[in-house]
Amino acid sequence: MRQPTAFEQELLQYINRARMDPAGEFDALIANAGSRTAVASDITTAIRYFGVDLALFHEQLAAYDPVAPLAWNGLLADAALGHSRLMIDQDTQAHQLSGEAALGPRILATGYPALRVGENIFAYAENALYAHAGFFIDWGYGPGGMQDPAGHRITILNGAYTEVGIGALADRSSSTTVGPWVVTQDFGARADAVPQLLGVVFDDADGDSVYDAGEGMGGVTVTITGNGHTMTTTTWDAGGYQLGLDPGSYSVVFSGGGLDGVVRGTATLGGENAALDARAADAVPAITTISGDTAANRLAGTVWEDQIFGRGGADTLIGGAGADTLDGGFGNDLLNGGFGRDVLFGGNGADTLNGGPGADRMTGGNGSDLFHVDTAGDLIVEWRSWGGTDTVIASVDFSLTMAHLENLVLTGTALRGIGNALANRITGTAGDNFIDGGRNADTMLGGAGNDIYVVRDAGDQVIEWANRGLDTVRAYVSTVLPQNVERLYLQPARDAAGAGIEGLSGTGNALANTLFGNMFDNTLTGRQGNDTLRGGAGADAFVFDRLPGAENVDHILDFNRNAAAEGDTLRMAHWAFAGVARGALSETAFHTGATAQDAADRFLYDAAAGQLWFDADGTGTTDRVLVATFSAGTALSAADIFVF
Repeated sequence: MRQPTAFEQELLQYINRARMDPAGEFDALIANAGSRTAVASDITTAIRYFGVDLALFHEQLAAYDPVAPLAWNGLLADAALGHSRLMIDQDTQAHQLSGEAALGPRILATGYPALRVGENIFAYAENALYAHAGFFIDWGYGPGGMQDPAGHRITILNGAYTEVGIGALADRSSSTTVGPWVVTQDFGARADAVPQLLGVVFDDADGDSVYDAGEGMGGVTVTITGNGHTMTTTTWDAGGYQLGLDPGSYSVVFSGGGLDGVVRGTATLGGENAALDARAADAVPAITTISGDTAANRLAGTVWEDQIFGRGGADTLIGGAGADTLDGGFGNDLLNGGFGRDVLFGGNGADTLNGGPGADRMTGGNGSDLFHVDTAGDLIVEWRSWGGTDTVIASVDFSLTMAHLENLVLTGTALRGIGNALANRITGTAGDNFIDGGRNADTMLGGAGNDIYVVRDAGDQVIEWANRGLDTVRAYVSTVLPQNVERLYLQPARDAAGAGIEGLSGTGNALANTLFGNMFDNTLTGRQGNDTLRGGAGADAFVFDRLPGAENVDHILDFNRNAAAEGDTLRMAHWAFAGVARGALSETAFHTGATAQDAADRFLYDAAAGQLWFDADGTGTTDRVLVATFSAGTALSAADIFVF
């Protein structure tokens, strides 16, 4: 099997990083969205040249689900390399070149038993990161400066593929227009594929925690233990490795090949590939082993690197100053890593894990576990649903990036809490919190500050207490403001294909709310309170379904602001506006002016003042009541009002 070159291994790492965390790839590529700056200057140039809408790109990524990483396949790599070579020979970028077979027959000709195949090509790449950014951002001349649909990105994130081969060739010849790098990525799936544990071992010479070409460490021994077996393989010249495994949980040790000590990790495979990388900086020297027994032990480590095993019983394990590994085993254990970069395994039972100072790695295992996070570098790894409900108590901003963590409680100065695809419960602090539950029906609780909640699911629940700051909901779905929340901003929600979702509604509560629509058609209902409403672009409906009165006068900022034909309407509840027939308001029930002129007048509009009044009996004895206010001079007629 042809091994990947260093350039190809770097591209493989980027592909798998994006597949496992599509939304996180935004921050991996974009350094500063406000200034439209990417992590590399050549990518910055490209996104500015094509006018990439970074907000739209960010929204699109949020719609993708994580998928398993791809294993390397030498036959696919041979097909890809042949195609890249032909693009250089013919000095053009195309999926099928003169005299070349189509993609399917070309891959089958290598002996690869394909069930499905896909391909990305880029004949003008500056480097590996630039090639990946071009594919994943999919810059082009479509809406938002991206191709529509984003075919290259869709191919990379297609969960039906399990393997990939990359053919990358340098071409700096003055006689061709392609280059300096010509890249082909051939994706595939086959019936006889087995789950692979894959990754890379690298020295991270530039300290960015990301594999770059030239950082790979070849010849490292990878020892994998689990399911009653121990297997070994060796990293390729560029640092990558992979090994087919049965489903199960495994411990992994990287050693030799230039590592100063060993790097340990764990991996769990189901029916899909899994990734585990190792950095040389994470290697540890010989370790002191301390073990308990079936009793409730209290075990303390040394100032060096320790391995502490609780075994059975409800144990207390305390690390020392070194980079320790603590394994609680069976029982409801308490693990405290102490100083250093520690690795904590709770094991079976309802465990409490606290890494202490240092960037720690914590895995709970079976049971309802409690994690304490006190540094930004702390990492919680829950590879699968072990059962129980896990809770993270974080004194720093924290995101439940792993798929199997349920609850998050912010403490101290922590302000930001981000959920995942589970039904999370996220609790804020007394500060100004930003809480985004992510997908699924989440429960979000703020505190005394001016909190911002992001609602992405119709089942999301926001809980606020009275007089606890000025709070805001940013909603991607139709939303009724919870009690004690003042402001609602409907976001420009889009479907998986990038099309805008019309018809979102925003409904207020008993407070004086601020309700803002988005660029599409919205329905805004203030309910009680003197509310401020802005529909934005689109044909918006402003609903009045409460009895008019001095404590219930809404101010509409932009009624048909862009054009009279924009289609904004006022929708009045029949029960709240007595004596007005249902349906489109008749001309006789509307009068332009501040005072009724006959008994049929019901809605009076003072255009100069921008005031809409309701008079229950026209020229009768009942006083008029102010319903809504507009910018002075706003045009309004009977045709703009509908009674339901």
